[in-house]
Amino acid sequence: MYGEVEAEVHRLGSDWAATWGVPDLLDGLELRVSSRMTSSGGKCHLLLGRITVARWVVDAGHLEVVACHELAHLAAFRLHGRVRAHGREWRALMVAAGHEPRARHSWETPPRSPRRTYTYSVACTTCGGHWTMRAWKSTYRCARCVRAGCSGLFSVVRIPSDAPDRWSIAS
Repeated sequence: MYGEVEAEVHRLGSDWAATWGVPDLLDGLELRVSSRMTSSGGKCHLLLGRITVARWVVDAGHLEVVACHELAHLAAFRLHGRVRAHGREWRALMVAAGHEPRARHSWETPPRSPRRTYTYSVACTTCGGHWTMRAWKSTYRCARCVRAGCSGLFSVVRIPSDAPDRWSIAS
């Protein structure tokens, strides 16, 4: 599938590159197809020359519009330098390519899977103090032990919020 998407983007992109007067538009272009993008159709990394397209865009048949949108960002950057993302330079390129210059799509997107949440069971390796937290950063330390001049490091266990409570007593 990826090879077909890459071939289609290069076929379309070469026409747009000629229309926009950017013959080197596809030189060094890195194309990615992402199944992780669930609401955005695509994104363009200007300095790396990388375009990422959502898999659902390809599956839904919107590749041409999204590829034009993202390549127009790259072309605007190569022609004009840093400009507003959906400014007049980008809009002019979209119109020249025969597409409506829209910054947002109105297509139906795949449903998002619910985000898994965690609680953290932490214990101080110095004093043995024990806490349960909803958020965790590796920089957290036991305040009591740090004030006493110790490291205050924690040992951490991440527990999915939907996991059965292994401490409960079965009746």
